[in-house]
Amino acid sequence: MKTLSRNELVQKSVAIFKGRTEAVLFATSDGQFFIFKDRANMHAKSQKTPLKVYEIERSEVEDQLPKEKETKAAASTKSKPKTVEQIKADVEDTEDLEKLAAMLKEEQEGKDRTTAVEAIQNRIAELEPKED
Repeated sequence: MKTLSRNELVQKSVAIFKGRTEAVLFATSDGQFFIFKDRANMHAKSQKTPLKVYEIERSEVEDQLPKEKETKAAASTKSKPKTVEQIKADVEDTEDLEKLAAMLKEEQEGKDRTTAVEAIQNRIAELEPKED
């Protein structure tokens, strides 16, 4: 079994840190990485020849990680734009003219899809008081 030095493990950790948000990883000298120190220790002790466990902090490789304007976590919390079918369903369930006006404005300033705009406008027309 090949034993890796701490420097080699730090270099390997760059690839691990890229896809993760942890501030610290634990690596064993056989090249295995762990999020929890106790798991790294269990793995290290379970080998015929006990392995060394190294703590590697994100700050050690921060300059080698890609700079993202937005983290994956932040991106996943943003809501995806609704489909026209979703908008139509929302419009049918909405009786608040102010909310419909806001939906119309948002659609026109955003994707401005004709069918979505028409659905919202038609619903507004249905709900507006009729003048005799």
